[in-house]
Amino acid sequence: MSRSPSIGVIGGGPGGSSFALYLTNLGVDPADITIVDQATFPRPKLCGGGLTNRGTELVQGLLGAQPLGGGETRGLEFRCALGAVNITEKGPQWLYDRGRLDNLLLGECKARGVRVIEGARVREIDAQAYDFRIRTGAVGRAEHLDFDWLVGADGARGVTGRALGLAPGIVGRLIEAVFEPVSSAHDPSILYFDFDPILDGIPGYAWIFPYPKPDASDATGAGGAGTGVV
Repeated sequence: MSRSPSIGVIGGGPGGSSFALYLTNLGVDPADITIVDQATFPRPKLCGGGLTNRGTELVQGLLGAQPLGGGETRGLEFRCALGAVNITEKGPQWLYDRGRLDNLLLGECKARGVRVIEGARVREIDAQAYDFRIRTGAVGRAEHLDFDWLVGADGARGVTGRALGLAPGIVGRLIEAVFEPVSSAHDPSILYFDFDPILDGIPGYAWIFPYPKPDASDATGAGGAGTGVV
């Protein structure tokens, strides 16, 4: 009797955990899936926390219900000094603190029986003829894990990309601030994206979101992402 293939997932963020949940929804035995991440969850994550309506539907489909504790908005505005474009999707956008969202998705993986290894940095991937071996742990006391299939969900500059010889790309920078609402200048039901940095020669953008803080109270999040935006 042949055994089921073992599946390794490098990265326990939304990409890795969503992939594992998708597999279990398809009927894959959770015991055949292992997620490895260098962080220990929950962990803070710089992010506006906004999901498009399609992204919201995908998360609902993975979990079977929309998680509690998030916020809702009803539209998006893309703007710069040249003008603005307003977009309304078929449903609301969902906002959630990224640290909580990531931990929620990974926690659901654990609850379904997926093996999750936290605090283990993958340092090397060795592609064998019919399987993959990953090495984790500190230098001098490395451990290894073997899988039939391996999924890289560790970001554009992660160990998977390096093992495949992919170009690392441009390093981006992100700064984020969370503050109490101080005026009515911004509609709390709208996600704002400001592309004025591009007019200044900076390939990036700024954003203002109504941001659900970890304690579930309301605040406003503002930030910028892109090359040279610090």
